[in-house]
Amino acid sequence: MRKVLIRADGLVVNVIEWNPDGKWVIPENHILMDLPDASPGDVWDGRKLIKQTKEVDQDRINYEAANTDKERLDVIAQKLGLLLPLK
Repeated sequence: MRKVLIRADGLVVNVIEWNPDGKWVIPENHILMDLPDASPGDVWDGRKLIKQTKEVDQDRINYEAANTDKERLDVIAQKLGLLLPLK
């Protein structure tokens, strides 16, 4: 099922297909919500979704959504062309 991963400050950091029976764990200080119109970079203010009006820095969002140092290094390596993005 489609869910939106939202950081504690309200930033939508990712849109995912979530399996509640799966092993993936919601990162600390994040929540999952059903917000069909949300995209990375949008903001949830607790009552309504505020759509991003400027260009989204997807690399920054990917970096901030990374849970481990290895994932953050992978994001940097992909940006530098040292690692191919996962499909």
